[in-house]
Amino acid sequence: MDRRQWIFPACGFLFLFFALCSAGKLKPYLEDEPASTQREGDDNLNSDKDTNNFAPHFTGQMNQLIARPAGAGAVLKCTASAIPPPSVEWFRNGFPLIKYSRKFNKEIIFRKFSLVMDQLDTGDSGNYTCVVSNTVGSVSFTFRLDVQERIPHRPIFQEAPANQTVVVGGRAKFECKFISDLQPRVIWLRHFAVNGSYSDQSELPYIEPVTSTDSNETDPYVLVIENVSFEDEGYYTCLAANEIGVSYRSGYLKVVDKIKEGAVAKERKSMFFLETEHAIPIVVVLFFLIFTPSVCFVIFLLRCKYSKKKITAENIVLTKKIILERPARMGDSNTLSMPIVKIDYKMVCRPPHWKDSVTECFPEYELPVDNRFEFPRQNLKLGCPLGQGAFAQVVKAEAFGLKGNIKQEKKQEASVTVAVKMLKDLHTDADMSMLVQELELMKVISEKKHKNVLNLLGCCTKGGPLYLLVEYCEKGNLRDFLRSHRNNAFNGYEEPIGTKTGCLTFRNLIRYAYQCANGMRYLADMKCIHRDLAARNVLLNDEDVIKIADFGLAREIDETEYYKKKCNNGKLPIKWMAPEAIESRVYSEKSDVWSYGVLLYEIFTFAATPYPSIAHERLLDYLKSGHRMLKPSECPMEVYNLMLWCWSLNPTDRPTFDEIVRCVDGMLLNSMETAYLELNLPILETPENSSSGEES
Repeated sequence: MDRRQWIFPACGFLFLFFALCSAGKLKPYLEDEPASTQREGDDNLNSDKDTNNFAPHFTGQMNQLIARPAGAGAVLKCTASAIPPPSVEWFRNGFPLIKYSRKFNKEIIFRKFSLVMDQLDTGDSGNYTCVVSNTVGSVSFTFRLDVQERIPHRPIFQEAPANQTVVVGGRAKFECKFISDLQPRVIWLRHFAVNGSYSDQSELPYIEPVTSTDSNETDPYVLVIENVSFEDEGYYTCLAANEIGVSYRSGYLKVVDKIKEGAVAKERKSMFFLETEHAIPIVVVLFFLIFTPSVCFVIFLLRCKYSKKKITAENIVLTKKIILERPARMGDSNTLSMPIVKIDYKMVCRPPHWKDSVTECFPEYELPVDNRFEFPRQNLKLGCPLGQGAFAQVVKAEAFGLKGNIKQEKKQEASVTVAVKMLKDLHTDADMSMLVQELELMKVISEKKHKNVLNLLGCCTKGGPLYLLVEYCEKGNLRDFLRSHRNNAFNGYEEPIGTKTGCLTFRNLIRYAYQCANGMRYLADMKCIHRDLAARNVLLNDEDVIKIADFGLAREIDETEYYKKKCNNGKLPIKWMAPEAIESRVYSEKSDVWSYGVLLYEIFTFAATPYPSIAHERLLDYLKSGHRMLKPSECPMEVYNLMLWCWSLNPTDRPTFDEIVRCVDGMLLNSMETAYLELNLPILETPENSSSGEES
């Protein structure tokens, strides 16, 4: 449509709009209007202030269903008019939205009547409700955002850099035009000749990265060469890459003394360039190369002097260097100070006749070595897999010469069975950062070797992938262990420990509860919050000793002893979370105490699912209204009272872990070996009218 066809109707509408506003007949609250520009109101209208007030009503057309591909952005608008000016609240699936409610620390931008999200992923799908309200009334609207996963692809070029013919001393400009759903990285390469040849004996091209010589040109998609010389003539390649792959296109720069009228550079076909079957090795290397600043690469080239010739791409091996930035400790020296994990890129120059495996001699990541925990990789024999999580896997292994944290170089010593945690084959740098943070956290926690916390025995950081060596727990996690004992009935009651069926007594369950509390007390003393305390994350060894595990979600407590969760790499354990954690993503020792109460419920129901009949979306309202789970049928009243204490709505009313340890210790002393639990426990349904009233 011609722009003139819509300019005049639009201007007419605006003229009518402002005429009505100036007459006092129309006073909408404009979308996204800054607070500083809002009208205070005319003194002449003060007398009519109350009579002119009206409840919010939507003024724009809104689509209930919004579909977006992954990687795209979305703007949800609830444009409304109201007097007095309204406020807007946003909810996702019934829960209030905050700035960092999304996964991976992605930000939500809140404007007056709109919500903005970029880089969508499937986890952003859901029902988004805007509630617009003022003193007169309110109105709401719910959007259904459906983020659809699409097949990711490498960058697709729309246009190759155009060939250039430039006079000596002139200015050349190449542009790189492509589309990429994922965040791309771009590097410009110049091809040069060595002894008259543009490639080596393996037909790999001689290349080097180049940057714009015009300091005012900051667009990475544009290459500007000022004051060109005959030495600048040649092919220039724009190489674009994302997480999926690499694409490239080239243009040729022809440098002449003068340009004849109408003359243009002729197309040239390169016999040595990347369109050959030999392109695969160079593309793989360059895919990693683009993540390194060009300046570092140039310095690297200067240092690689094994040959008088400039280095070729086949001699470049790129590794990623893990850098730990440790913030200064504040206050109590026992307060955890988690390092910030950064990944830098380092290129290694290998000899031209190197024959060994690159992956063996040049590992993907270069990690800082901590001699207190470093264990010789050759003394470790990996065994069968034990399980895997979102980003890591755990295998059983034999460690030869492992004695606490002391490494032994010889394999003659007896082996120790350990569990080894490592990254999965398909992993990202973000996964590596999480595993390194978990390693650093476990180093601090394992310094005192608490018996009820899973301890780090060592790690392998040199000469291969990162391995975390932790204590091996033969009986697995507590949830599966308890469930395996549900049906071991003996005349309606369990047998004592020591009989061939190995049933659990009341004293066993109290001991588990005590050890869990003891381990959590230690973490609380270390100023560490777990955030995912549950029977599935508690391990049991062959001596029936509890080990609090899974520090992948653990974080240190800051000076205010609270941690506001900013990211989420998986499903939230809603039914184990405290109300303030569900509502505001605020975590503290007291939110772990709430989770401990749910863990108690799991122990005394042989790992029944909490709130089995309550949907996740309704749980917060259910808890805030005072409802709690009923007492398990064979659970002593004193244990149930402790559960209710842990489930106090106000965090300050909940006990500390020190108080819990003393409380459960008293129960343990009073317990009798002859107090057996009935095994055939029903899976409890939580009635809608159950509440946490006081028990007599």
